[in-house]
Amino acid sequence: MFYVWGHCDDTVLTKWLAGAYVPVPAWEMFLSTLQIVLAPLVLGLTLHHLTPRVVKLVLPVAPLVSVVTIVLICASIIGSSDEEMKNSGLRIVLAVLSLHGAGFFLGYVFAWLLRFSRRDCRTISIEVGMQNSGLGATLAKRHFPQMPSAALPCAISATCHSVIGSLLAGLWRQRPTPEMPPSQADWAEGLNRLPLRHTQEPPAAAEALGSAPAQPPGPNRPETKNL
Repeated sequence: MFYVWGHCDDTVLTKWLAGAYVPVPAWEMFLSTLQIVLAPLVLGLTLHHLTPRVVKLVLPVAPLVSVVTIVLICASIIGSSDEEMKNSGLRIVLAVLSLHGAGFFLGYVFAWLLRFSRRDCRTISIEVGMQNSGLGATLAKRHFPQMPSAALPCAISATCHSVIGSLLAGLWRQRPTPEMPPSQADWAEGLNRLPLRHTQEPPAAAEALGSAPAQPPGPNRPETKNL
């Protein structure tokens, strides 16, 4: 009896929340995921080991190429769904911003509650808040042609989490944590933030101050006499 009641309850909830049955081509989506994610990863690792010089030349422009590619995919999806964007674009944007905002926030909070370092909290926040929405947009556009607006939330999601993640990364870069090694550009500013402590002065500084530099002990050290 409880089984029958639970089954009926699930059916009513599914009908109320979903309202329609959507067939999901699981195997085809799995193969597409392998083609989109795993194949480029294996190809990149292979090129990295076989042709490191070529990879070193391409590496500086690779992030720009990936960002431009994602932007073009999202722009094509949003452009082809202009009517849906006009009708329910605001609700989709608010829902996506709430989703990713909660991901960034809760990722940081839970990492802080588990006593991770500040650097790890920031890393976990970025990892939770940013998801592979470009993959979702591609899968939705390829495997759900009967639902042309299915890829629209994924495209908006890719745009929103990229903007939020970039803003957070830029903000946190300006506020380095004690665990983060300072870069060469921030070295002078980092020195001003370090606490003062007694360190041995280099020979050049000692000569400038009028005192002789400390000499290491050894057989060649000249003898000194107490006056």
